[in-house]
Amino acid sequence: MATATLPGTRRVEHIMGMPIVVDVRNEGVDYDVLDHVFDWFRFVDATFSTYEDSSEISRLNRGELTIAHAHPDVREVLVRCEELRFETDGYFDVRAASVDVDPSGLVKGWSIDRAAAILDEAELTDYAVSAGGDMRLRGRAVPESCWRVGIQHLSSATSLRRWSKRPSAPWPRPVPTSGAITCSTRTVGCRRRTCSRSRSSDPTWPAPTPTPPRPSPWAPSARTGRPACAATRR
Repeated sequence: MATATLPGTRRVEHIMGMPIVVDVRNEGVDYDVLDHVFDWFRFVDATFSTYEDSSEISRLNRGELTIAHAHPDVREVLVRCEELRFETDGYFDVRAASVDVDPSGLVKGWSIDRAAAILDEAELTDYAVSAGGDMRLRGRAVPESCWRVGIQHLSSATSLRRWSKRPSAPWPRPVPTSGAITCSTRTVGCRRRTCSRSRSSDPTWPAPTPTPPRPSPWAPSARTGRPACAATRR
């Protein structure tokens, strides 16, 4: 079916080094809502990029910013990263590649969830948001009865494992196809840059609560020699 015959609207913008696609199948879409969605992705890129010197993540890694003075979204992401490091026994570790923090393996999926929430608040019921392997879907691909998703086979670059939502299956809320931890490289289950079999030796942000015992988040940073989040301790 030709794109011109589809209901709703579609927009693609290149942000965070990849094309981000928002496909809304509801009629009468307010274009300000799509502007809001893509403004959100631009904010995420400017705040969390490990390539932009002015981003808060880069400033944290240089010791120019403490967690206490970081944006609330940065604190939320780093706390969730610490939870995932513990829950996965170190398989997910934002310091796996170096002493610098790189939450990219979480941020993409997390930002898509937030974008979907913007669409939900606008009472849109049939949409897909896709960015570099992460997707969040809701409703159906009008006029089709469902959204169809092709997932690359983990052991073969030339074959797909296909899955689709059948019309009779319940779908009460948006469902992510890959979650926050993506298969964006051939490392199964998480991004290669943030995957490790060993725990990080340098957790430097506040530990989430409640959790079982873990290494102290106040350990000195291997890079600066001081706890990056010391200012948050009471």
